[in-house]
Order: sequence, then C-alpha cells, then structure tokens
Amino acid sequence: ESEIKSDNVTDKDSNIIEPSDITKTEEDVSKKRKNNKGNTLSNDLQDKKRWKSFDKDENKDKGSIPLSEIIASSDYLRKFIAEGPKRKYAICLSYLGTNYQGLQINPGAKTVEAALERALYLSGAIADSNYGNLQKIQWSRSARTDSGVHALAQCCSMRLTITLDKITKDEFISRVNSFLPNDMSVHTMTKVAKTFNSKLYCSKRRYQYIIPSYVFDASFDLNAADIDNRLQSYRINNDILSNIRLALKSYEGTHNFHNFTTGKSYKDAQSNRYILSFDCFEPFVDSYGKEWLLLSVLGQSFLFNQIRRMVGFIIALTRQNKEIESSFKIAYSDSKVDIPLVPGLGLYLDELFFDNYNCKISKLGRRSDSNKKSNEDDDEADGDGDGDAAQHDKLEWSQEPDVIKRFENFKKEILYPHIFDEVRR
Repeated sequence: ESEIKSDNVTDKDSNIIEPSDITKTEEDVSKKRKNNKGNTLSNDLQDKKRWKSFDKDENKDKGSIPLSEIIASSDYLRKFIAEGPKRKYAICLSYLGTNYQGLQINPGAKTVEAALERALYLSGAIADSNYGNLQKIQWSRSARTDSGVHALAQCCSMRLTITLDKITKDEFISRVNSFLPNDMSVHTMTKVAKTFNSKLYCSKRRYQYIIPSYVFDASFDLNAADIDNRLQSYRINNDILSNIRLALKSYEGTHNFHNFTTGKSYKDAQSNRYILSFDCFEPFVDSYGKEWLLLSVLGQSFLFNQIRRMVGFIIALTRQNKEIESSFKIAYSDSKVDIPLVPGLGLYLDELFFDNYNCKISKLGRRSDSNKKSNEDDDEADGDGDGDAAQHDKLEWSQEPDVIKRFENFKKEILYPHIFDEVRR
C-alpha cells in the first residue's frame, strides 16, 4: 500500500475506520535500504537516530520492546525488509507463561505479545512505520492468559506484510521462530478475512489444568519424613476420583461466577458464564513416578482467575468431604464466599474454536486453485466485508496433522516437563 493508515477496530462490529492521518510511505522506508545486500538491514547511525525519535511517538504502544533496544541487538543485523501489501493472518502459537507477565502487551511489563511483535518486525512482517502501534495493524487475541499461565494453541491476528509468492509459509514460520525465545513457538498461520477478529470470532475456549493427584486427598501427609517415596508411590483411589468428576459436572451450564473472580458483583451481568463441559481424565504418571490428574474445561469465555478458583473450589470440597449440591448452591448465590486460588503453573490454553467463522467459510466455499494465485497478487481481493471469506480456509488447526504433531511436541518436550520440574522444586 502506498500509504500507511491508522486503523481502529470497534468491539461492537469490527468495522474498520482508516483516517489518512499518516503520510509516511513504505517507499520512503525502502529507499533508505535499497543499497543493502540480500534481505537484511544494516545497523547504521541514521536508523538509530530515526528510531530514537519514533520511540517517543505518543501513539506507540508503551508495552512494545523499544526499537532502540532491538537495533542494539545482534538479531537486528539479520532483519528482513517489510515489503508488499498488508493482509490479515491468524497466527497460532504456543508459549510458557512462567517468564511473562501475561499475554497482552502492557506498559512496563514483559509480555508474550511484545516478544511476538518483535519477532514479526524482525521477520519483515511489520513495517517500520507500524511497529509499536498494534491498532494500526488491527492486532487482536483470542484469549488473554494471565501472568504465569501457558498456551498450547493461542491465536493472534493482525495485518502483516508477507509475500508468500516469494517465500513459503513454513519458511516464514521458521524465520519468525528464529527471532523468538525458546519458550515460545509459532506453529502455523492462516490467511483470514479482512474483518476477522481473533476475540470476536472465537466461539469457545478450552483450558486444561494438570495437578498432582495427592492434592485432593486430605489424608496425604506432605510433612512425612519419606515424602519423596510417598509422592512416587501415591495413587488416588476411585472414590476420590468419582467425587471429583461428580463435582466438576456441577459447573456445566450457565451460572453466576461472581465468587470465582474479583471485581464482579452478583448483579453484574458479566458474572454469568456458560460452561459446556468440565472433565477429569484418567490419572497418568510422569517420568519421576508422580501421579497427575488432567482437568479440562470448555466454555464460551472466562473471567479473571475463574478457572483457577474453580479448581481450588473442587480441591476444598474433596478434601473436606463437603456436600456438593449445597456447596455449589451457596457459591452461585449472592452470598460472598472465599474460594481458594490455585497456582497458574498448571493451567494452559489448550484449544480455540471458531465455529461461526468456519460456518461462514463453508457457506461461501473455499477459494479454487485456479484463481488462488490471482487473488494473492491482487490486494483488492481482500475486500472490505464478508464477501472475501470465500477466499480463505477454515481455522481448524487441531485437525491438521502437521500442526497436531507440533502441538504434541511442544506439550511433551517443553510444556509438561517444565510444569513437572517446577512442581518438583
């Protein structure tokens, strides 16, 4: 595009308003770099001065990693040039949340999105004039994981400058991952409709929580002298497991969760949430011989700390052998109940569902092979409304064999070992 525009997305209908208030062009940026060899940019003094000034832009997201810091890094020496028109993509990534203060970019905080934005910028997917202003590239996320919470299949969407006729999708993903820290990984990406919004089009979210099975047993003595041997030999009995599963079913349906979060009252409409299912799978044993339980909850959306308190409530009921039905009746009432909060270490976002978007894609039909290339080369093919949805694929990453394999590798090689080691410490 010849002009970089400031884009605003409304939560109500995701209509795009693009006032022409910025006249800096991609051409201006590329002219300064046309003499550079290959795809990389030089770390010259002129760039430093220009970005030092840009860092002070009042429209810049204060939570972004400062460009002066990026320029000073060795990664900047292999930065790729941003070229081509902006098109919207949905990116699927996994990450460990332990070293981050949440997913969403925030001033003065180390966040997952800041690291991803940096990697996309260095990969040439975000133009110099757009870096630091997520609104200009219509950045959105499907689920805001809190500090210390992980994700196996998070989705962030934004408009990127990628020319996939010059580089394959897998090559670009490898490029992005080369700029990411070891506790993050992009698995795949899908070109989506221009009006797509990760949050608004996400109809359901599944979270999972892994926890040592002995936590639910009040008779287990953590102060025993032979605690290591007891942890390895402990196996939960069927009665406790049955009580856990029975209690979890009390969450299903629409209920008032004001006691499971903070800052919400019983009369607040936002306190009502719909839970489709809450299950407890069969126990499994880690490499240290310790037994774990995997809890899985599927819902439309969740409140702050809601899932961690839901798990904490089940632990309290099970350990104290409380009557399930009456306990939940009180928790869902207008009475104030103090519910324990479990650590975020065992919680991760497992899967996202885009039912409404996929339904729209199915009705309009997929893009045919014969016109795919012409639409890729024509920026107008993106369209302004829903009519362009026929050009795109469904968001069904959990059904793609290659992506499934990447999910499993991240879970088995990074996510679960990290949780096991942290609990062992």
